[in-house]
Amino acid sequence: MKKKIVFIDGNLNPGGAERILCTLIRNIDREKYDVEVIITGRPGDMLALLPQDVKCTVLNIRRSRYAFWRLGKMLKAIKPDAVFSVSLNSMQAAWLARFIFRLHFRISVRYCLMPKQMIREGFMRPTSLRHKIDSFFLHHIDCVVAEHRYMKEELKEIYHLPDAKLASVLNPLDEPLIKKQLEEAADFSLPEGPINVVAAGRINREKGFDFLVKAFGEVVKHDSRFHLYIVGKNIGENQAALERDA
Repeated sequence: MKKKIVFIDGNLNPGGAERILCTLIRNIDREKYDVEVIITGRPGDMLALLPQDVKCTVLNIRRSRYAFWRLGKMLKAIKPDAVFSVSLNSMQAAWLARFIFRLHFRISVRYCLMPKQMIREGFMRPTSLRHKIDSFFLHHIDCVVAEHRYMKEELKEIYHLPDAKLASVLNPLDEPLIKKQLEEAADFSLPEGPINVVAAGRINREKGFDFLVKAFGEVVKHDSRFHLYIVGKNIGENQAALERDA
């Protein structure tokens, strides 16, 4: 018998975490798993990336964390074996639904950002109520997925999570989609002489492109053939700041 997996997100707006969620949904083995998607808010542009054979339900609730009642009714009817999310708010709604409706399924969440960087830049305070709430839920779900071992170690330190609750999994690549998009962008090319390095992502502080630019300056000192290209949507004055540092 196939296992049932429900993927939950707030909106599927364009973002790195949402891209990973879509990649997992697109590439999961349909012979082994039945897949459903629940969007708790208003669906974003990345909804178009979902395969047509995947059932998707949109709840249109303003905040993910308030979706637990309707979410609980849906999950009670679906009876999933596992629920997966890339959003802390969606994960919390799933846990509340499981607790209140006395359901039995595993909950996993992929943690998206480096905790220590969030603290350094003032986006998170270990003494805040929000941090304590996040910590409670992270301790009471089944698995927290880190992007790499460094993030895993930070999660252990900041949230005091045990090894048994943590997993480290590199971000998956959707190779068929990448090849398709490369074919559609066949008129785009980079100079053939230099060694071209391309970094992609939203241009804001959390992505750490400033560290990449500074490190690349050292690379160029040793080999001037290297050229760096950063591709992504600019947020605020971040692009101008990177260009000044380059």
